[in-house]
Amino acid sequence: MVADTVPAMLAYWDNQLICRYANESYLDWFGKIRDEMVNNISITDLFGDAYGPYEPHVSAALNGSPQELVLVMPAPGKKNKRYLQVSFFPDVEADVVKGFVMHAADITPVKELEKQIKKSNETIKAQNKSLLNFANIVTHDLRGYTFNLEGLLDLYEKEPNEQERQLIFDNIKDLSALFKTTVKNLSDVVAIQNMGDIPVEEVNLFECVNKAVEVLGRQIKETGASVKINVSPFVYIDANPAYMDSIVYNFLSNAIKYRHPDRSPSVEFSTMVSGNETILSIKDNGKGIDLDKHRHQLFGMYKTFHGNSDATGIGLFITKYQVDSMGGHIGVESQVDKGTWFRVYLKTKTHAHSNVVRFI
Repeated sequence: MVADTVPAMLAYWDNQLICRYANESYLDWFGKIRDEMVNNISITDLFGDAYGPYEPHVSAALNGSPQELVLVMPAPGKKNKRYLQVSFFPDVEADVVKGFVMHAADITPVKELEKQIKKSNETIKAQNKSLLNFANIVTHDLRGYTFNLEGLLDLYEKEPNEQERQLIFDNIKDLSALFKTTVKNLSDVVAIQNMGDIPVEEVNLFECVNKAVEVLGRQIKETGASVKINVSPFVYIDANPAYMDSIVYNFLSNAIKYRHPDRSPSVEFSTMVSGNETILSIKDNGKGIDLDKHRHQLFGMYKTFHGNSDATGIGLFITKYQVDSMGGHIGVESQVDKGTWFRVYLKTKTHAHSNVVRFI
């Protein structure tokens, strides 16, 4: 018969649920020969404990209602589960249901393809998010270098004293070197992100904090800010260098930007090691944030809370994304008109307990 040559499984069950026909694919699925199946076996005996999902559809088919469902089940005697699209077509004659045709197609390849497409879509979505994040990092972080370079060049052009001009020029060279390092780190991120991974290596937190202080030197001087660095030079974490530079820069930049109008900004960096985590603490005496009102928006993109004309609402969004992507998390406490305390939890590499305290 033609039905024996098709890959789909076909069987006919009468209204007493006895098999009256089964094609070769149906017999192969259940590991039966025709004489065992046709005219000799009931559907409940054939399916055994697996009959449960079929029962309501069989009952509906015997009441004249076509049925269709998708089941995930292993073939009898096998472990690998397959996706089956099963249809029931009632055989009605003179308003009497004589039985039904059962059609089952193995759609596992289709379902596996759907999974692959879904996974690909999720990968593309994640890559698009990474690209947007990277664009925000470049725009946000490099703005600090541009601002400081413009300021130093302006001072250099206006300074009449040759010795002072040389000092300013040395600062420009230092800033250029830091800029070069940042661009290299960001380039490394691009290279690895194209492969789907974020580069992680041993990073020294003391060096990260000092670098941020140097990059923001002009703002620190202009605002009269004091920066206390209570970070051990022996604390290392597993992190991405570009991300860590950006994280520390953003916290220090925000502490200066959102300083309280009635006092000079004061910022303290410190670290504490707890188990396999290093906690980087950043405390400031700035405007503070009303967390009862804004906690759920704190790390949202384009969310600002103080009305500053230069606020972009990007910094904390980028920072949280970076910390999350390295397997860390951020805690925050804040009080309006008192200041804010951020704690960044990161994976420890190696550490020592002695701290070097530096004041700016």
